Amino acid sequence: MSLQNLINNWFNVDSNTSATILITILVFISGILFTEILKELSSYFRRRKIRKICDFNFKNLETGIEKQSKYYLKYCESLNFQNTSGFKFTSIIIHSINIFENIGYSNIYEAYFFGFENLFKGKKELKAFAKLWSSVVAIPQWQNQMKDIMENQIQNFNKWNDFRNNSLAEFYKIFDPLLVLVLNPDTSTYLREYLLQLDEIQVNFQIKSNYRNLIIVQESMVLPTLEINRKFKHISETHNLNPHLLSSTMAFENMEKNLNHNLSQAKTYYFTFKGYSKLVKIAKTII
Repeated sequence: MSLQNLINNWFNVDSNTSATILITILVFISGILFTEILKELSSYFRRRKIRKICDFNFKNLETGIEKQSKYYLKYCESLNFQNTSGFKFTSIIIHSINIFENIGYSNIYEAYFFGFENLFKGKKELKAFAKLWSSVVAIPQWQNQMKDIMENQIQNFNKWNDFRNNSLAEFYKIFDPLLVLVLNPDTSTYLREYLLQLDEIQVNFQIKSNYRNLIIVQESMVLPTLEINRKFKHISETHNLNPHLLSSTMAFENMEKNLNHNLSQAKTYYFTFKGYSKLVKIAKTII
């Protein structure tokens, strides 16, 4: 029995009426199917567009993270007393992160895991996506944290350097007039010997081509002078010079600790970003 005959029997109508009912039902169903197909096609093209944007920006994300890691490495290389051009810390803007944030997690997740084209994706792809998104979230936080830490440590280093410079300036205010006593005939032999040894330290120190280098100042001037002062500790002038030399030494040691701590943290960030770069490179090929 045909569908039309069933309608005739069920609703007790003639063939013309049942035909009209049947056509209406078919048109209605066709309309729903057509609408759903259009919606699915629209969703498909939207997902494909988002995937293309994300695929391009995942590559840019990898490149940006790698570039930032190289800047951290350059910063590590600048953290030493031999460096005369200042510490080179650079934090870059990775624009792809802003693009991901603007698209939104749910839209990106839908683009990679919803629809018929993503039917065969499973746990492996989900884990890779989770790692990618964790990178998008974590990288700006690491960058901001690193920037704050490095700026504070550079300020701390400069504070101790200023303290050191002031201590040495006070030392020379006392030291320079002392040398004049060498020419004074009333100066004792013991004091003259002391002053001549101090002068020899200064001459040997200042003939060095890089005598302003922090390490050279400490090792070729400050420490030898302290050693001479211990040898001639009974001369009262040593008691005026030593506090400034000791203050300078304390500042130098704090600067050294600061550099070592700064270097340790900078290396941590370098290796962290290096790891994130590799993670993104692998994960983006999986999803």
